[in-house]
Amino acid sequence: MSGDGNAETDDRHCGKCSRRISLVESVMKCRCAHVFCERHRPPESHDCKFDWQQMQRQKLAKENPEVVRASSAVTSERGWSQQYEKYHP
Repeated sequence: MSGDGNAETDDRHCGKCSRRISLVESVMKCRCAHVFCERHRPPESHDCKFDWQQMQRQKLAKENPEVVRASSAVTSERGWSQQYEKYHP
């Protein structure tokens, strides 16, 4: 055993209540990089500092790119009519 035994034991205690947690629980880290017991695992229970809303905004922006139709696609009223009737029979 090395002298850094404290680093391992720090990872095996809840970040909120300092309760000792199992090895399986210590693998499940929150996005705020802390480990919590079963009671404090939900973000609302441990005052999580991770910005969940910003993460979801970035995810939505990445997965749903903005679709913009080129302004030159319809140059006349007749062209607009044809495009409209194509999608609205």
